[in-house]
Amino acid sequence: MTATGTTLPVKTLVKLYRTMATIRSFEERVHELFQDGELPGFLHLCSGQEAVAAGVVDHLRPGDSIASNHRNHGHALAKGVSAQSMMIELYGRAGGTNEGKGGSMHIADPAVGHVASGGIVGASAPLALGPAQAAKLDGRDDIAVAFFGDGGAQQGTVLESMNLAAVWSLPVVFVCENNVFGQATPVTYASAVPPSERAAGFGIPAEKVDGQDVIAVHEAARRAVERARSGRGPSYLEFTTYSYHGAWEGEPKRAYRLPEIEQEFRTRDPLVLLSERLAADTDDWQAVKDGIDDEIHDVIEEAVEAGRSAEFPEVSTLTTDVYADRRVTVDRDGLSSY
Repeated sequence: MTATGTTLPVKTLVKLYRTMATIRSFEERVHELFQDGELPGFLHLCSGQEAVAAGVVDHLRPGDSIASNHRNHGHALAKGVSAQSMMIELYGRAGGTNEGKGGSMHIADPAVGHVASGGIVGASAPLALGPAQAAKLDGRDDIAVAFFGDGGAQQGTVLESMNLAAVWSLPVVFVCENNVFGQATPVTYASAVPPSERAAGFGIPAEKVDGQDVIAVHEAARRAVERARSGRGPSYLEFTTYSYHGAWEGEPKRAYRLPEIEQEFRTRDPLVLLSERLAADTDDWQAVKDGIDDEIHDVIEEAVEAGRSAEFPEVSTLTTDVYADRRVTVDRDGLSSY
């Protein structure tokens, strides 16, 4: 069965709903835990932006790679990182994706192709070029995707990465999640042109797409992924979307977020839009939806309990998996030896 007004089968739309609902449930639960004082460190939530992660990553294979940024939970879940290992990581416990030493901003799981996340704005772009170049050198048709925000789009490292990807015709897709604000700065104030228009300077095809509509996201991502996989080089996708919880959890002032802008995006919530489409095309959608939502709720609650019960990392693991390959000692004169 195909949904009305789209070539996507209902099965695919249900899968996209499941992915978005998982991300939303995870994020909202994390929001509650942080507000209650349970979770340490910084959190940057992506509630409201689920359609981008779901629609793009649905086209990726296990061998494809993604590089993400500080707002990474949705990308990770969509790529197959387990909610439990992520939640354990957010609690700073052993058994998390980074063994409790990376926290929210550094979620990664190379086993499923999530090669890196980072708090350095724009760092995902050069990180994605590595696996893209490796795939090309090896003669594989694997691709890489770099996720960054409208703030990251202004960084020189992203522009340099676009240039190199174009020069070498790398199989990479640059995905800009334009959520209107780079922290508290409107993108219209910080950028002379919309982020996607920068791609023209490097001869990279670009599209600006409604990031609230997962079907539109899915279709645009299909074109970009096919281009990369067929050896025709990089593409740039700019998705207009919104982050419901602001720049970071605990943000003291949000006066810069005009109510009319927020209301516009919330009125077009990506989960609601897709659910309405499915309700129009399937007779039993409400029952299916309730079953999916209940299942996801249980998965997330199990993840929370796993996070709460996991042990803290042993002190002996302090220097493992942090690029330290030599033991440093300090003698009585304060001189280091190796």
